[in-house]
Amino acid sequence: MADGQTITEQDHSTRTINLLALQAPFPERDIEWRAQRSGINRNGNGWVSVVAYIDNRAVQNRLDDVCGPENWRDEYDTSPVGGVLCGISIRVNGEWITKWDGADKTDVEPIKGGLSNAEKRAAVKWGIGRYLYRLESDIVQVRPSGDNYIAIKKNKSDLVPTIKGYWTPPALPTWARPVALESEKPAMADLIHSPKNAAPTPVQVDNPIRGAQKIQIKALYQKAGADMSRRDEWLARITTASQADQAIQQLRDKIEDNAAEQNSGE
Repeated sequence: MADGQTITEQDHSTRTINLLALQAPFPERDIEWRAQRSGINRNGNGWVSVVAYIDNRAVQNRLDDVCGPENWRDEYDTSPVGGVLCGISIRVNGEWITKWDGADKTDVEPIKGGLSNAEKRAAVKWGIGRYLYRLESDIVQVRPSGDNYIAIKKNKSDLVPTIKGYWTPPALPTWARPVALESEKPAMADLIHSPKNAAPTPVQVDNPIRGAQKIQIKALYQKAGADMSRRDEWLARITTASQADQAIQQLRDKIEDNAAEQNSGE
């Protein structure tokens, strides 16, 4: 029961799901970084090559948010070559559509690791986190303080690490960030993470913002009562269709909030 009404199977099967929303960038709190390689440069300073990824909870939360918990499911099987297969199904127009991918068992917790990696790869088939593959590995410096501890040996045969220190994940490029700040009611002028007046960095994107989305954003921006002097600056930072969808939803939410506040004051 929900608000005195029974939710039926028909309600679930006819729900409109925006599959493009699955591709939207994740908040930086959901992005994790893994050290791939490390070494010592000619100046004797340590470096680490790091890559970004998302965990299974982020995948499952995205599916819940976009599809609804009742409209997706996962299943597992054994790969013919000994790994793990995962299929993620989404109910589309009343029918279950499944996309599969697989992964090898990991060295640490092989079963759990294999299941986890297989699910993340199947999620990529639906576009979840796929944009992270466009991020090349980044090199960060080892410093006396930071977020992640690391010990680096100059030679593999060394018994004692040559360098001990910490590395901090790099900042994500603008196109790989969500449109809105992670605030329940963000100020419209501050919806973009980038510093004010910072020029957006040109980037070649696979799924660029569409003209119809720009027109819709401009109309909603004004209707939301946002700072019109910053509209074009804000719009210039929205480079992908997924970010545009996020922006449109944020503006619609703001319009609804404004209407609710106005009605409560009457």
